[in-house]
Amino acid sequence: MNIRKKMIINGVVQGIGFRPFVYKIALKNKISGFVKNTSLGVIIEAQGSKSDIRNFVLDLKLLKPGQSEIESLKISPLKIKNEKEFKIIKSEKTLKTQSIIPPDLALCPDCRKEMRNPKDRRYLYPFINCTNCGPRFTIVKSIPYDRPLTTMKKFKMCPSCKREYENPFDRRFHAQPNACPDCGPRVFSIAGRKILKGFDALVAAADIIVSGGICSLQSLGGFHIACDALNEKAVSKIRKYKVRPSKPFALMVSNLKEAKKICFIGEKEKKILLSPSSPVVMLRKRDFACDLIAPGLSTLGLMFSYTPLHEALFQILRAKGFYNPLIMTSGNKRDEPIAKTVLQAREKLKGLIDLALYNNRDIHNRIDDSVGFVMKDAFYLIRRARGYVPNSIKMPVGSKKSVLAFGADLKNTFCLTRDSHAFVSQHIGDLSETQNQDFQSETVSKFKKLLSVKPDIIASDMHPNYHSTLAAKKTKARQVKVQHHLAHILSVAAEHQIKKPFMGLALDGTGYGLDSNIWGSEFLSVRDLKAERLAHLAYFGLPGGEAAQSEIWRCSLSLIKMLDKKFLLKGKQLLKGIKQEKIRIVEKMIESKINLPLTSSMGRLFDAVASLAQIRHFAEYEAQGPMELESLFKNKSSNPYKFLLCKNQNKIIIDPLPVIAEILKEPFTDSRAQIISEKFHTAVALMIKDVFVSLRKINKIRMVCLSGGVFQNKVILYLTKAFLEKEKFRVFTNRLLPSNDACVSLGQAYGALKKIEFKL
Repeated sequence: MNIRKKMIINGVVQGIGFRPFVYKIALKNKISGFVKNTSLGVIIEAQGSKSDIRNFVLDLKLLKPGQSEIESLKISPLKIKNEKEFKIIKSEKTLKTQSIIPPDLALCPDCRKEMRNPKDRRYLYPFINCTNCGPRFTIVKSIPYDRPLTTMKKFKMCPSCKREYENPFDRRFHAQPNACPDCGPRVFSIAGRKILKGFDALVAAADIIVSGGICSLQSLGGFHIACDALNEKAVSKIRKYKVRPSKPFALMVSNLKEAKKICFIGEKEKKILLSPSSPVVMLRKRDFACDLIAPGLSTLGLMFSYTPLHEALFQILRAKGFYNPLIMTSGNKRDEPIAKTVLQAREKLKGLIDLALYNNRDIHNRIDDSVGFVMKDAFYLIRRARGYVPNSIKMPVGSKKSVLAFGADLKNTFCLTRDSHAFVSQHIGDLSETQNQDFQSETVSKFKKLLSVKPDIIASDMHPNYHSTLAAKKTKARQVKVQHHLAHILSVAAEHQIKKPFMGLALDGTGYGLDSNIWGSEFLSVRDLKAERLAHLAYFGLPGGEAAQSEIWRCSLSLIKMLDKKFLLKGKQLLKGIKQEKIRIVEKMIESKINLPLTSSMGRLFDAVASLAQIRHFAEYEAQGPMELESLFKNKSSNPYKFLLCKNQNKIIIDPLPVIAEILKEPFTDSRAQIISEKFHTAVALMIKDVFVSLRKINKIRMVCLSGGVFQNKVILYLTKAFLEKEKFRVFTNRLLPSNDACVSLGQAYGALKKIEFKL
């Protein structure tokens, strides 16, 4: 006896070949009915015997496509119909949206093999794709995910592509961006007044690179700037144009063999590099000919040719006997959004590039490359963008009210919630740049439309002058403020769905505190919807405020001045290369307490130590000194420095001055900077462990959440986790989001929904 069931499936079930998968398992299990995409999710009506329906549901759960994610499956009975076939029927849009669009997927092995085959009709075709790979988020305008609602709408499939699209046993069955050279997008190149098309355009770009020139190319989510990574003249030209004198560039290669010549690659790193997300992975570098790529660092950012456009370019380069890796960096000037149109690329890159390689498939949602690193077989994001956005994060709280959280000003993201799902945007960037403010505003509008959400609550930082705070004020809805470091810690709790009381630590460079000081080393507890500050680094002066972030010697001088006078002369001796007159001006600033905001920032303490280790006194990019200090670390120190822990009004105050004093005593040897690195990193991790052990004796809490940009330091993250786990703490960190300020928007959204109080 047959039965009929209606099934509504929610999650990542559109744009990854889910309907073709349903069709195939329906045939396998002798099921009739249909499957369709809707704004509510994938809807199936399945008819068959009880055992066939049971097996069909089992296959749905166990055999689903690798990139899909079933978050809910609702089944209800229906009346039997007189039908014998199972069909994929036309998608429909409903008033309410529950669907989730998947991220863009890197070129799959099958498509890579096809496009490398000279006999295949898609040989070196830069837009080859199937249900397992290709554009998703970057081309979609609306849900449900169907070709007419993407930027592929203007390309009508040829008969051959149409046959693939309609064949249930073809891997391009209902692949929405399906195309070929006869009917799909094409590449073009502009060199002077000459316009080339297709293969000729790719050859022209390859010729430019081989000859030592620079080209721009329209990638998946925006324009890249590309050149020979071993050509110092080309690399130097890009650095000068982007005002990026020493910040590392990402490299691109086309296969594992080439990658292993440049970096050491473990199994987990290999898996991430070859994954559908295909991010830039930070890897320990081998001796590499061009030190201009990542000067002063022990790591390189590496990615594979994740689009068919990149792969086609590499294949042509290889045919010309060129095997060097390529610089593949964002097509923008310093701190601006990545260019996504030909016009933007022309404006932003004028005077830099020798050739522009573009195409006629529009980018609807611009997005940068994602970046991360592997530690102990786990992957940690530094920048979350292509390959991960717009995946949602399931929170431990659900609400009919939606929150729009505007995040922080640096490494900005925003977060929009729907029911118990949090959708964190792609990397927006530094909001002090006007174009990034426009990018944020534009992307907020697109997310609201894509998710069919109108926010009821607006969450933002407590800093009154943040651009994100000012943007939040312009939005008409109930306003909620969430303290910066509490948001960091709450983001971890949201990711891991922590419901019990927990402690947290946020280590970063800057964040507005409840006492109006600049916080940055904050031990907090969250219990019964109340947050409490339990411990922090002792305040020290930040001479010149923001100026100390680039002139990091100011941080070291401020700390030296807090020591006994006997240390002052030796401390000044370490500040070689800085004009004495400038040192005297900053000294007077410290003594008179003029323009001397107080900070408890661990990021600024790392800056001070990098300066005292004489690694550098000036930072050309954020955290440059600390990153170079980390690169010198080889082994855990058996004789680390020691912080002094003091009690003050039921709080633990962490005094860094004993550490500074010991650093000043270090003898001047060739290994001095390495010794300081090893002793200091070990000391910080041990201090964190000691503080949490002391706090646990009082509050009996064993769950610990770690967040903040300092935990992107692999040494600090590894040692801290190891020391805490040895003391039987349960340690949680950001995994779905970066631990830097990109996670703040999620914490704000979660804090606003939970209504967590935080008072001094």
